[in-house]
Amino acid sequence: MIERYTPIPKNTIRFCLAVKNKQSGFYANHHLEGNYWYNNTAYLNKRNYNMLNCVALNPTDFGTDGLGWNHEMANNLGFAATTAELTDIDKSRCVLKNNYFDLSGISVSADDFLSVDEKLLMAPRQADGSLPNTDFLKLATSSKLINAGTNLGFPFKGSAPDLGCFEK
Repeated sequence: MIERYTPIPKNTIRFCLAVKNKQSGFYANHHLEGNYWYNNTAYLNKRNYNMLNCVALNPTDFGTDGLGWNHEMANNLGFAATTAELTDIDKSRCVLKNNYFDLSGISVSADDFLSVDEKLLMAPRQADGSLPNTDFLKLATSSKLINAGTNLGFPFKGSAPDLGCFEK
């Protein structure tokens, strides 16, 4: 017997970095409900954001997949996906706010970042376990992605949050 959860729990994924994954950088992974995706940065993944949901559990074949719904995505950033930036999503059934893929007139290029050299991630972690303090995927001062986000209640500098996981 398959257990049913009411309501189905939603995950929160925030201030995360996904780099060079073979399939998806950020993946809803057949979740039965949407998730909260805030201020994440994806770079050079096959698919930077894959929002695939599971419509229903089926004991004979695990489940029936469907385009992602009930996701709330805000202030997310992606660049240089090898196949697609955003896949498997029903945008009409999601809340999308100030993501790089839904802001009109904004495109992302290498010039938006201080560095796109992923080898910088191999530097030793900081004493508290956080990522090395490098320029990797941090926004250049000239980037139009600075202050392009929406206020979600997290601390930020400037007039609005920046897109992605690193606040300038």
